[in-house]
Amino acid sequence: MNFSINSFFTFVVIKLLFGQREMINFVKTDNMNIQTEKLGLIEWISKLNDTSIIERLKSIKEDYSRSGDWWDSLNKEELDSIDRGLKDLKDGKVHSHDTARKVYEKYL
Repeated sequence: MNFSINSFFTFVVIKLLFGQREMINFVKTDNMNIQTEKLGLIEWISKLNDTSIIERLKSIKEDYSRSGDWWDSLNKEELDSIDRGLKDLKDGKVHSHDTARKVYEKYL
């Protein structure tokens, strides 16, 4: 069975929170979209009575809220480097994957 990134993340979160318990209910196939997964989690959370699990979920939410967007943490040099790369791409100054592998194969 193939798993999407979202279902893999859900699998990991459930495994971290609960060990092997209840994990089966949350592992979905690739055709499951994120909205359906979110609704499933909302329904499950609404039925929870275990305050320790609710506290863990609140902690995950707080950690996520504090983490912010990684883009905002980039410094000027990193942003300039990304801009140069995008400009090179726009100007056609790129090399194929095959060319890069040939140049760097001795290091791989």
